[in-house]
Amino acid sequence: MLRADRSRLEDIILRNTQRFADDYGKSFQSWSYYRQMSLYKYRTVIEMILVGSPKTVIDMGCGNNILIRSLAEFRPDIECFGIDVSKNELEYGIQQESQVHFLRADILDGVPFRDGSIDAILSSDVIEHLDYPGQLLQEAGRLLKTGGRFVVTCPHSESITQHMLRLMRPALREKWLSGDEILHPEFCFIETMHPGVHRVEGYGKDSISRLAQGSGMTLGGTKTHGVFLTGSKLYNLIPESLLRFLFYYHDFVPALPGFIATLEKMD
Repeated sequence: MLRADRSRLEDIILRNTQRFADDYGKSFQSWSYYRQMSLYKYRTVIEMILVGSPKTVIDMGCGNNILIRSLAEFRPDIECFGIDVSKNELEYGIQQESQVHFLRADILDGVPFRDGSIDAILSSDVIEHLDYPGQLLQEAGRLLKTGGRFVVTCPHSESITQHMLRLMRPALREKWLSGDEILHPEFCFIETMHPGVHRVEGYGKDSISRLAQGSGMTLGGTKTHGVFLTGSKLYNLIPESLLRFLFYYHDFVPALPGFIATLEKMD
């Protein structure tokens, strides 16, 4: 992607992220880590999706729909669909008057598109919330055309951060993860199984490949992203200029907390 195009895409992502924050009364200006994480992750996913020059893209579990709206704004020639089970999330997306077509459906029950009719699919931070994650990959495999791409993001189960947590004493780990318990089912007791609760710590190359078995897709490229910290209280101690540097110049580090994988539909 040309530098000018990348800069324009980043501006779109930041604008949509800030609009979402303003609409929901959140102060992303003080959440420097999450702003930089979203910027890097969404830009990377969109770049991965565009490699195949798709004409149709689905966001499965579009949530706040920042990602799919940013793609639609950046590339208005692509027909974009946002699918989610949440009525509120979809209504918010519709209110933004974007070019995205929003549909309410449970991705685990199947979505209303023909087999082999979609060029590319993305799903950001959804799979770790699912009781039956393999069904997401099976449905993506059903929908994709031969050669189509599925780009999925989630926490990285084999990150240095995860290994560090496993080595901590329980008492220290409990303090470290205070406030983030619903993100760490391996380490924290969680009474509720609300949809926002993570079912697993995340996925890596081997585990996502196993889930893809029988879907007609094979694992292509992967990336990791983030910084060597966990616990949301610590992120804001890092200057945002340093955070941006860490996010954009860490490709030599293979085991960071965030995981992005591309799966490709085979013949």
